Amino acid sequence: MGNISRKQFITLGAASAAALGLAGCGDGASSSDTGGAGTDGHSGNVYWLNFKPELDETAQALAKAYMEKYPNVKVKVQTAASGTYEQTLTSEMDKSDAPTLFNIGTTAGVKEWGSSAMDLSGTDIEKALSTTDYSYKDDKGRLVCAGLCYETYGIVVNSDLVEKAGHSVSDIKDFDSLRAVAEDIHKNAATLGFDAFAATDLDDSSSWRVTGHLANLEYYYEERDEGGWDATPATIKGTYLPNYKKIFDLAINNSAEDPTTLSTGGHDPSTEFTSGKAAFFLTGSWDYATIAAAQKNTTMIPYYCGVAGEEKAGLNSGTENRLAINDSASDKDKRATMDFCQGRQRLPQQGRGALQGRQLHHGLGHQLPAQRRPVPQGPGVRAQRLHGGSVRRQLGDLQDRVRRRMGPELQGRERLAPSDL
Repeated sequence: MGNISRKQFITLGAASAAALGLAGCGDGASSSDTGGAGTDGHSGNVYWLNFKPELDETAQALAKAYMEKYPNVKVKVQTAASGTYEQTLTSEMDKSDAPTLFNIGTTAGVKEWGSSAMDLSGTDIEKALSTTDYSYKDDKGRLVCAGLCYETYGIVVNSDLVEKAGHSVSDIKDFDSLRAVAEDIHKNAATLGFDAFAATDLDDSSSWRVTGHLANLEYYYEERDEGGWDATPATIKGTYLPNYKKIFDLAINNSAEDPTTLSTGGHDPSTEFTSGKAAFFLTGSWDYATIAAAQKNTTMIPYYCGVAGEEKAGLNSGTENRLAINDSASDKDKRATMDFCQGRQRLPQQGRGALQGRQLHHGLGHQLPAQRRPVPQGPGVRAQRLHGGSVRRQLGDLQDRVRRRMGPELQGRERLAPSDL
């Protein structure tokens, strides 16, 4: 099996499960005008504009299997090229045969597309949710999109390599202990035959690891200090940007790759890790299945960054995977799309394969609640909450500055100065 690209693992499993196998939504599920067409007389058109390129193969198989079971339903799946979803959605929504099922990933997306989305309030889809904390309502209180799945991320660790270097993963409980282990491995890399961190590339294929995911540490801790946010603020204080810089610097300065080469990318961090050339890798659930298959003794630890009490921190979790139904579609096509979302059949073999052996939360009925809750790492571990797409959107200015500074200006420089952020 080849390397799984960003988010592939969880979307392959979770989206298939959500589309074809919600718990409690079997063949005998009840129907309503907005909740489904029932078990008999399935008909209509479903046009799913898929958000995830890595999901396309499974989505096409899903559509085929669904049409075989319900021949009076036509299911079309079109997948937007990576990075072009908004552009593709704008183009497709202007057509007479516009998508009936599409993705609204962020609060900005709600402002742009919420008026085009059906209100899911009171529908069987809303009833299937275990929480609406990762779904979005518009300013009128309409439930315009429902969370499909969430993703979890942090630092994947090759426990065998850490032990080979004379340490133990159990010794890593905060930033200081992580730094001690990483710097020792890096110092002895030539003798050990491996380095501390896999490459942290900053080209478009990989920069999201630090400009999006890692940077959410700042937001989480700042929100915590302020007693919680009802919405992501327009500006931040930047209290924890030095902590963000700590873990970022640790990763780029304790790697086999020269930091000055990271802005142009071209490295393969997943292969570096799976081939045993690096002990640490900034990634998440989308990579974990392939990584664990290649390196049997792997685990994950949080993004330790030097904040007091972080020994109780957990992995970051969040989502931009939210489904909306086109309110301009005919009632018949809306019902067909609702039925397709909820699922009335067993997963096709390809979809089942994506789930086997994976421990993940998936489907419309299984999402991480807003409250901080234990994650499956042991007693006392807490989950850090990611504020969905709104945080990523609000990080835009920070991301731009990081990208600019990690471009040509970085050549010949080993570290970023605090003022650079």
